[in-house]
Amino acid sequence: MTINLKKRIEQIYGKHYPELKKTINRYEGLIKQFKKVYPKAGRFSIYRAPGRINIIGEHTDYNGMPVFPMTIDKDIVIIAAPRKDNEVIYKNVDSKNFQDRNFIIEKTIHPYTTGDWGNYLKAAVQLVVDSKPKNKYTGYNAMISGNVPSNSGVSSSSALIVANAVAFADINRIKFKGLEFAKILADGEWYVGTQGGGMDQTISLLGNRGKALKIDFYPMEVESIPVPEEMIFVACNSMVSAPKSGHARQSYNMRVFECRLGVLMLNKYITEKFGTQYAITKLGDLRFKKFEKITNKIEEIINKVFQKETCTEVEIAQSLELTVEELRAKHLKLKNGEPFRSDDGYYKIKSRCRHVLLEWKRVEESTKAFKKCDMAKLGELMNQSHLSLDMDYEVSCPELNEMVKIAGNNGAFGSRLTGAGFGGCTINLVTKRTRTKFIKAIKKLYYNKRKLKPQIFEVYPTEHAGKVI
Repeated sequence: MTINLKKRIEQIYGKHYPELKKTINRYEGLIKQFKKVYPKAGRFSIYRAPGRINIIGEHTDYNGMPVFPMTIDKDIVIIAAPRKDNEVIYKNVDSKNFQDRNFIIEKTIHPYTTGDWGNYLKAAVQLVVDSKPKNKYTGYNAMISGNVPSNSGVSSSSALIVANAVAFADINRIKFKGLEFAKILADGEWYVGTQGGGMDQTISLLGNRGKALKIDFYPMEVESIPVPEEMIFVACNSMVSAPKSGHARQSYNMRVFECRLGVLMLNKYITEKFGTQYAITKLGDLRFKKFEKITNKIEEIINKVFQKETCTEVEIAQSLELTVEELRAKHLKLKNGEPFRSDDGYYKIKSRCRHVLLEWKRVEESTKAFKKCDMAKLGELMNQSHLSLDMDYEVSCPELNEMVKIAGNNGAFGSRLTGAGFGGCTINLVTKRTRTKFIKAIKKLYYNKRKLKPQIFEVYPTEHAGKVI
């Protein structure tokens, strides 16, 4: 390994990163494997993109509301060398679970079947092609290594999209600015059928070592905040898999549509009561100062607009003075034009909007507590967030709830699910003094009880995505 690569690894992960030697060995092994698989590849480059945890602000990004994530030291690393044609060939170190994929770079790149990992590779290339059309693109041979736990709520899929997009853009000499690239790649999950927001791509592209990032989406602004030395965040994987490209996709998309319908109903009430100058197109509009007199009474307004916990399409259409056919044609379609319907015919709009609007306020309070190193307050807000995700947004599960309860009884200031939910990880706020007690308890009371191998990792925020060398 060259001295330059060792220095870059230190810059990315930190000189005092406890797994620095292991990480250097990982890169060395990947280079050897790349040369073995592609012996005639010639000059190559290395790219990476980190996963993330979200301290607080769940299911707010696609509603135009802020989030508060940070990068983690788990990442996707890609070694790539240009080809002389427009084909891209991908091989994964974990070839058992991720078979080889290849395709031609064209104006329109059709996806594989739903759930195929190659769709994330295609999504990255398609998004760059759409944003920077060229007559000719250069393909490449690639070897991929990932240690971001899959389907665990720490953004393995977005890290793969970002890493591959960075590689493709660099090889084709396409330049992007950070915020611009983040906005483009935010549509990556849409390619695989998930109606998501832009948090994962933004933190991967703009995060900083040793810092968390407060991200506002409307307009997009970022604030980098150093992680206080006293704060330690520990992620614990429930080992309940929740792939957004699989069975959880319908449930995830359902909540996106429930929020959109909520915006329509809130907008009708607000404009009729306060005037058309207060019209909203997304829940995030309510963040602006001119809406302060409305948001000060937001729970009261929610109760007036949504008098029932669940609504049918007929009831929603009537409240908006539309026919059911008009409602479906205008507001219940996926981005690709396919119709979207609730599985049981009901939409829980009231509780979904309540979660998003109160979660926004928790994000604002949490960033203040974070800056002051007020761990008690931050922990309280994290706990409130999880309760809301469980009761109002209904994206938790018994295993996550059990982990949160164990954490609260064993030294964690706060604990909540991180990511989309339906399984995956919890993120837990501890200190050096309480870390050992917490980890022992979660191993004994959760993993050992189920005879599971513990998947616990302390979070070390690393440098953002980009070219390593």
